[in-house]
Amino acid sequence: MGYDYIGLRGYENPANYTSNPDAKGLKFYNIGPHHHAVRKFVTINSSFINKTKIYSQPDIDFYNQNMAWKSTDSFPNNMATGSWNSSTSFSASWDFQQQTVIDKLVEQEIAIFKEFENVSLPFTFAGYMIDETRLMGAFWKWDSTLNKESFIKLSEWTGSDSSLLHSGITHEYATYEEGMVAYYKKLNSRMRQEFPNAKWILEPYRLYSTAGPYNEDWVYSIKDRADKNELIPDMLFQESSGAEFVDNVNIFNSGVNISKDMVGSSQPNSVGEDKNRLYAGKAGINGAWYNWFGRFGGTGDMPGFTSITAVYPRLKLIRVIPNWDNLNNIPLVNRSWDGSVYQSAKDGKLQSYINSDVMYSRHWKNGKIFAVFNTTNTINGKIKLNSGETVTSIQKTDGYFIETGDASSELTVTDTSSGKEITLNSTVTIPIDSTNGQVKGIGYILTVASATGNPAPVITSALSSTGTAVMTFSYQITAANGPTSFNAAGLPAGLSVSSGTGLISGTPTTVGTSSVTISAANAGGTGVSTLTLSVYSACDLNRDASTNVVDVQLQVNQALGATACTSDLNRDGYCSVIDVQRDVNAGLGGQCLLGP
Repeated sequence: MGYDYIGLRGYENPANYTSNPDAKGLKFYNIGPHHHAVRKFVTINSSFINKTKIYSQPDIDFYNQNMAWKSTDSFPNNMATGSWNSSTSFSASWDFQQQTVIDKLVEQEIAIFKEFENVSLPFTFAGYMIDETRLMGAFWKWDSTLNKESFIKLSEWTGSDSSLLHSGITHEYATYEEGMVAYYKKLNSRMRQEFPNAKWILEPYRLYSTAGPYNEDWVYSIKDRADKNELIPDMLFQESSGAEFVDNVNIFNSGVNISKDMVGSSQPNSVGEDKNRLYAGKAGINGAWYNWFGRFGGTGDMPGFTSITAVYPRLKLIRVIPNWDNLNNIPLVNRSWDGSVYQSAKDGKLQSYINSDVMYSRHWKNGKIFAVFNTTNTINGKIKLNSGETVTSIQKTDGYFIETGDASSELTVTDTSSGKEITLNSTVTIPIDSTNGQVKGIGYILTVASATGNPAPVITSALSSTGTAVMTFSYQITAANGPTSFNAAGLPAGLSVSSGTGLISGTPTTVGTSSVTISAANAGGTGVSTLTLSVYSACDLNRDASTNVVDVQLQVNQALGATACTSDLNRDGYCSVIDVQRDVNAGLGGQCLLGP
């Protein structure tokens, strides 16, 4: 379905992605990095402590020195517990009141981010995502009566918003909340030093609510802080069901700089067609988003899908339609939701449509129509093409919503005065989940052509490119199906695109990685893709986004003639000790100087 981003848990094996060609071109978010970094410090390959196991003294010492204490009991009963796997297995909570703990953890997280990267594939870091966003900390106790975990404040154990001080540690932050704030600030600062374009995404249960003693509603929790501007994430997703993520006006008038294009729903709780249509419609008309966050269900009445392939077709497509409208830059004035039907239009042409019988939208990259039929109702369950458009292909879809073969016999195309209409034949059986009676829907991908016979362009040029700061750069956008104009949005400073030829050129001035939206258009529509453009320092010879001893050694090899001279920093025509010295200076934190 054209996803550009994937969420990864820190405990996964990097080789599953860094050597996997299917990961090519994807950017990844690390989910809950602080939860999984602990396994890097102890000998057990787990983020959880099991009360029934015997731990080595070095592991016990690590936990005691770096994790929050709730009591002076012996390990592990002294640990302030996070989430529980069972009545005997729990995660420990980092003692963020110690600056040394914050520093140690953040550097390990940066290392994990880099561990999953493969720039040459490319498979590159996009940012991090965190669930359980309470500034008071995410502490849980095991309720033996209910046989499950329940939330608890740290103060209910210790008498104040602070973990217990004990021998060998000091607290630089008086409260756990201030320690959590310091952690977020440090992580974001270091992340953007290493990855200038990285983002952070949070998933509180609600975005703004005063209800309940264990509030994790991010906007409410930071709105009165003097440093609130440093605590505004790039995106906030509401985990609970409901449309409050756009309907609650307190989110947007609390004094926190949050706009509706920065929020969305990632609810894993509601399976019903009507509820999902509501959330998608509300997201669509507000320019908000509807996504998954680390899981595909398992709470409320949503089945516990373990793979995207098991998710119903209607649930897969409904989550991308408002997003595609955003990515297609459809003005909000051209979107509507009447409580039953959502639809949008671009340049006077229908783009997306959702009712209880059918949903469809035009893919923001290739212009193809992705559709799901929930019924065989030929009155309301129809796809309407724009005037002059014809269908050139109808394909079935598999569990990944990828084309798997001709399905033209399953649909009927009818000519009308306003354009062609497509309905599902009554002989087609729409799958039903036998465990809950829910309609799964059945998916198709349609390729259409305009009255000119031209389908929309499809980008064919490579979707990754590299350049060097303050040196000339060029990249040619190419596309199939006769493009007549080109565009590129999000270019680094110093670069521009020719709308007539599609040539991106200029001299980039800033080091970093950018996600550039490149497009090609003709009378049949617009094809869009995302170009990952990495600009490196001239002193970063191995292009790992830092200048260090490895780059100096490479520069030495060039000066000695062991390798070709490709990094003549002072522009005197050859590689020498002068170039080596400049690389050393850059590696020590100085500028990468070019020219005489």
